[in-house]
Amino acid sequence: MRTNWFIVVEARQQWWVDNEGHSFGPFATRDIAALEALDYARTLGDPERLSQIYWPNDRGELKLIRELRQAPVSAD
Repeated sequence: MRTNWFIVVEARQQWWVDNEGHSFGPFATRDIAALEALDYARTLGDPERLSQIYWPNDRGELKLIRELRQAPVSAD
């Protein structure tokens, strides 16, 4: 199964969310960026792929903080 990653990163003292090469931000803090990443995963996530949200821990290592799957879109 393919996975759609949303990764919180710090660059030039600002926080960003990267999703498959698309950047969103900047955000003032890592926590705000993580909340935005969750919102992006909910709204931009692909119903056929698992979305995973990562952020760097205090040592700079990426840590999985959330997984979610979009509900399939019904064709009514």
